[in-house]
Amino acid sequence: MANQEKAYKLIQISVEELAKGIEGEFSTSYPLLIPALTQSIREFGLIQPLLVCFKNGAYQVLCGHRRLAACHELGYSSVACLLISEQPPLQLFKLAIYDNLSTRQLNPLEKAAIICKLLNYVPREKVICDYLPVLGLQPHYKILDKYLDIAKLEEKLKQAILCGRLHEEAAIQLIKWPASDQLTLADMFISIPLSVSSQQEVISNAWEISQREDVFPAEVLSAEEIVELLGDNSLSGPQKGCNLRRYLAKRRYPKYSLAQSNFKRHVNRLQLPQGTKLVPPANFETSKFRLECNFAALAQLNAQLSALSNTMQNESWQAILRLGVEDDP
Repeated sequence: MANQEKAYKLIQISVEELAKGIEGEFSTSYPLLIPALTQSIREFGLIQPLLVCFKNGAYQVLCGHRRLAACHELGYSSVACLLISEQPPLQLFKLAIYDNLSTRQLNPLEKAAIICKLLNYVPREKVICDYLPVLGLQPHYKILDKYLDIAKLEEKLKQAILCGRLHEEAAIQLIKWPASDQLTLADMFISIPLSVSSQQEVISNAWEISQREDVFPAEVLSAEEIVELLGDNSLSGPQKGCNLRRYLAKRRYPKYSLAQSNFKRHVNRLQLPQGTKLVPPANFETSKFRLECNFAALAQLNAQLSALSNTMQNESWQAILRLGVEDDP
């Protein structure tokens, strides 16, 4: 216990001096400024000292980067700090990690920052086996690579993740996009609420269209139709999202979209009896359709079959069957 007590020394350090390295070697907090913390320090002062070390001729913050940012914002000239005795860099960084884990739940961007910095001290295999579980992550190389990709995202995309407008799984798909194109999509996702699967669908379709048409993804997303639907104030956010997905899907799969549209049109012309449903082949790649009948009594089934028989002379049946092998004009 005596040795532990000697390991820390309470001192006052200039905020300006500490702020020079606020995003330094041991910083992983994101974002740094938290309004609630700033308000707390404004009202009650700095209750918990920062934990610092003296390294490379300067004081560096180990724990308390958000507190330091708040004090800097509030115009503090100096802050109380606990100076820790000299230790190996990895040991100091581990101290910073466990301090954060003991006080709050880390967001994906903070986990990504920790993983990136751990690789400065230990090999990938050790990060995967020893540290991913500590962060509540599955110890697998794919998880490691996923968070390394998150760390590379543009700042605006990181903000979109934090505010819940962009899911991290969808964000990873944007790594291969040019930075300016990432920002275009970030603006779009911030304004339109989409589920994770819908975000992934939009990203995938926009990318595939850009590759096929040899244009940047931002050009795809700046199409006149998209600009118009985004600016249509008569539509709700979900409606805009639905129309955006429909437009991109139609542009990426023009033949399928045409077949699907013609299928719906011809089915409406058939006027199938209640309780029956015609199901097309997947992607209209074959000519095998499926007819479903829902009934609770033989008399109901008999009525359905009779009504179906009366539609057999309808030319729409032949048009529908042709959709499985060719586009209907």
